[in-house]
Amino acid sequence: MGTPRVLVVGTGFAGYHCLRALERALPPDAADLVAVNPTDYMLYVPLLPEVAGGSLDPRRVAVPLRPTLPRTRQGKLAGRNVAASLGFGTAGRYRHRDLGFVVDLGGGQAVADPLHVPLTGLPAKAVAKGYHLIAMPGNRLRVAVDWLTDLPGRRQVGRFGLVPEAGVRLGDAERVPSPSP
Repeated sequence: MGTPRVLVVGTGFAGYHCLRALERALPPDAADLVAVNPTDYMLYVPLLPEVAGGSLDPRRVAVPLRPTLPRTRQGKLAGRNVAASLGFGTAGRYRHRDLGFVVDLGGGQAVADPLHVPLTGLPAKAVAKGYHLIAMPGNRLRVAVDWLTDLPGRRQVGRFGLVPEAGVRLGDAERVPSPSP
């Protein structure tokens, strides 16, 4: 029969940690692991605001795939099959067991099909949030509490607007004493 192939599309939280767990649990020749992703790193998206705010080093939110997943090939089989569908080369055999999907589109918009039970709207959003929480490497409690406190109303992250000229007095800035050397 040959070595089974495991194709993971995307190396976000779920894809990366799935491949990492498979590499740790399986003997080296038990399965052919393939990741299909447009980049060669996994990005911790929930931490990007901390990077933008300057409180976290950008190197801490991007995990390189090659050193952390040494047994995983990155898209070779998928690339060959795409090329074969365009008439170049021959397609490799691939089998897939579909357990469904989750997509959170922001706001109250979401779709999910966990174990082939179609959901839309808030139930799908709850499934997507739960899946996201399970896939997170840490800080689950803090993220869950943030989500729950945001339910009654939207959290105001920033505020933009114009300040009237009367509210800005440049003369006040000139009277601020400068530090003495």
